[in-house]
Amino acid sequence: MELSVWHVKSENNANIKALLFFFNLFNTHSGCKVRKKLVTLRSKRRKNALRRKILNVSASDERSKAVKKVIFIKLLI
Repeated sequence: MELSVWHVKSENNANIKALLFFFNLFNTHSGCKVRKKLVTLRSKRRKNALRRKILNVSASDERSKAVKKVIFIKLLI
């Protein structure tokens, strides 16, 4: 299917209008609040992911320590 020049132009205009809407949204006072919320949400997600990673590592360390203790006790008996 071949697109006409008008179709491509109108599609580009729609994309530009959508982009302008978000650009204007983020450059207004309320947009700054929205941007700040998105940034804090992203940093919270990163912190939570890091916390989960640390907890998973420490939990696996605890499990491996427990397994090592059991093996050591079995060797003593």
